[in-house]
Amino acid sequence: MTHRFRPFLLCVLLLCVLLPGCAAGPDPTFTQAARDYQSAVAPEYLRYVEADPALDAAAKARRQATVARFEEAIVVREARAVQR
Repeated sequence: MTHRFRPFLLCVLLLCVLLPGCAAGPDPTFTQAARDYQSAVAPEYLRYVEADPALDAAAKARRQATVARFEEAIVVREARAVQR
């Protein structure tokens, strides 16, 4: 894995740690930042994953699932913000 994808993985880890414990939900600015980050980085990352010959099918599926889960987390937070 190249170093340029480490920020993406760090952001995912940060969300996994912080979001479940936030009863009131994250700050709207944080949610928007996550959305912007996902929109900017995820498409390129998924192209990289698909094209990387060093990754087997299981490794690719795991990375694709991580991006999908991050998207789901953002959608849930966006929906909660609309309900308020």
